[in-house]
Amino acid sequence: MVDGHQHVHHLPVLRQVMLDGIAPMAPRPAVRSTANLLGPGFAFKRFVIERSGGRALKRELVRRGLRHNACLLGAYDFVTADYRALMRQWLAQLPREGGMLFCHPAETAGAGDAIGDARLRELVYLESRAFVSDLAEAQVTLGAAWVRA
Repeated sequence: MVDGHQHVHHLPVLRQVMLDGIAPMAPRPAVRSTANLLGPGFAFKRFVIERSGGRALKRELVRRGLRHNACLLGAYDFVTADYRALMRQWLAQLPREGGMLFCHPAETAGAGDAIGDARLRELVYLESRAFVSDLAEAQVTLGAAWVRA
């Protein structure tokens, strides 16, 4: 899978370089699409990600017949303490064809890590029985969720 840190792979110049670079690969990797961000709140953050290159990237993925995710979940402010509540809302909005969650879990937060507390909260939840329960309640299973263009 091709995935640029902080979505940089969808920016105009980098997008073209990345797409041209994977064109001769066999098999061609899937590419993380940033065109359709679902979720509660944080509409401005989702808007910026989608409009700064996400939608143009998806048009190219479809044109080139590259596999990609139908939607992206996980945009939030990293301050919200109830990560489970956010996850339950993301799961409720997940389309039938699935999607991809971006998250940032970690066992420790390094000095100066602006989202260190959020990383710890995410890991605790993702390792919990509550996460397994929430997946079951939403009838969501983990696995590849690539759609053909």
